[in-house]
Amino acid sequence: APETGLALQIREKLVSVRTEKNESIVGLKIGGALESKENQTGVMIYGFLTDAMDASLGFDTAAFIYPRAEAEVVFKISKEISTPITLDQVLEHIDQVSVGMEIFDYRYGQAQIYSYDAIGDNAGAAAFAVGEWVTASHTVFDGLQTNLRCNSETIESAPLSAIRGNPWEAIVQLSALASAQGLTLKKDWIIFSGSATKGVLMTSGNTYAVETPGLGIVTVQAQ
Repeated sequence: APETGLALQIREKLVSVRTEKNESIVGLKIGGALESKENQTGVMIYGFLTDAMDASLGFDTAAFIYPRAEAEVVFKISKEISTPITLDQVLEHIDQVSVGMEIFDYRYGQAQIYSYDAIGDNAGAAAFAVGEWVTASHTVFDGLQTNLRCNSETIESAPLSAIRGNPWEAIVQLSALASAQGLTLKKDWIIFSGSATKGVLMTSGNTYAVETPGLGIVTVQAQ
């Protein structure tokens, strides 16, 4: 569609502005959006992550409009993915996984998110934080529940199966989408799976954490 082509061009320009400022692309975040106002079906989108988005040393809420934290899992690519892969092939390309907090922030605030707008806004990629890496296996996510906390209070909880029925499916589906758009998922890139939980608004002075017992914990201080 012409709208998709334009959105991809806008995203390319947005990302190039970052790389021209010596930011390095370190991976992708997977997101979801409605295809259009006319077609309300959900579609997968993705945005690029750069090293400057790493929030592990703190996160300045004043630099964003409406930043929201989500509980996710993160994959580390060990062998590049340039063609669609199957569920049986994921471990040939992913050797480590972790708990992750993805922070997204669309310029149009709480408005309904449609694919063309979302793609053009780099899927709302604002910041991220990754926990400790653990060895990947087909069953590493089985039976696990994730919790998104503000200070000591659990705000959101969900099973990791809320991520496309099985988080590994996120990589399978992303491989098909990226391949169709001519994008190779590079070795050592990190891939955020898409959220298991609803997004939680981040405000200055609070500490946010994603904890998935059996996988790990990651914490971000909002400034």
